[in-house]
Amino acid sequence: MGRLSISGRLDKAKSPELKREIAVNWAAEWQAEYEKHVQNFERAIRNKDYDLLVRTTGWLKADGKKRFEALPRVLTAMADLKNDWTLQQDLSLVRGGVYNKCRTSKILLRNA
Repeated sequence: MGRLSISGRLDKAKSPELKREIAVNWAAEWQAEYEKHVQNFERAIRNKDYDLLVRTTGWLKADGKKRFEALPRVLTAMADLKNDWTLQQDLSLVRGGVYNKCRTSKILLRNA
């Protein structure tokens, strides 16, 4: 049996803390995958490696599709935790951390 989907992991988690941890880890994995794709694009361009460019584009499309399809379900699961004061603490940590470097996350966090 393979790894559970993000929705499956969130459904299985009983405590708000565990759900939050799962969602934060999922977002961190997404960021790591994105950064890996960007590095591969840079390497492909630098080395004029058309094959790597095509493969990386395919990986980025597949990963993006999978994660963007899951995003509404993750947000719905997290909406149930919105009034949880520890979630607000997590948001304040994220605002000052790694995610603050990304323009999109700045917009999302500003509206949170």
